[in-house]
Amino acid sequence: MVEFARILKKLINMKCSRRHCQLPAHATPHRRFTPYGVFFLTEFTNETVGFYSNLLTSYTSTSILLKENFCQQRMSYRIKFRVRTIYDAEDDTYYDFRTNTPPEHGTCTVDKNTGEAVLDEFRVMCRDWVDVDLPLKYQLNIPRPDHHYVVSAANNDNTITTRLPVGDKDDYYNLRIEVVVFDSLLATTKVNVTVIVSV
Repeated sequence: MVEFARILKKLINMKCSRRHCQLPAHATPHRRFTPYGVFFLTEFTNETVGFYSNLLTSYTSTSILLKENFCQQRMSYRIKFRVRTIYDAEDDTYYDFRTNTPPEHGTCTVDKNTGEAVLDEFRVMCRDWVDVDLPLKYQLNIPRPDHHYVVSAANNDNTITTRLPVGDKDDYYNLRIEVVVFDSLLATTKVNVTVIVSV
């Protein structure tokens, strides 16, 4: 969520000074800048299709919240705001931002290709992941027969030791593990590694 209350207050104050806005005698400085006398129009320069249907906050809100995954990764955006007071003073301002890039350039491997379910330990090692938003965290998602996952707690250790359930009997006991690498802003990269886990 991006907070724009300070920008809106500055613009309204500036415009009212130019237009000599007069407030009722009982009005307080706080009331002068409440969002009830303000609205703004919002648009993306890089992506406009579906913007309003993905906006979760009110058009008169001083914050913006968009549906998850509306913004694409590694993209630069500009939001344009048109601010208008109840006295018809108005102005435009802009907010530029770039969306987060997930961890990249790394690998995740397992120390052994085969083992026995429950008895043998497997070490999953992740190396060389790069991201500006540190620290990184690592999580294992282990598939279950009902197509859901057993999820390990994400932690800063890039080596995870675990015991695994038996693999898919119809696929020569192959078990595909999903490794999720998080940055501090929760952008993720997923890596699949496959091992043979027999009974």
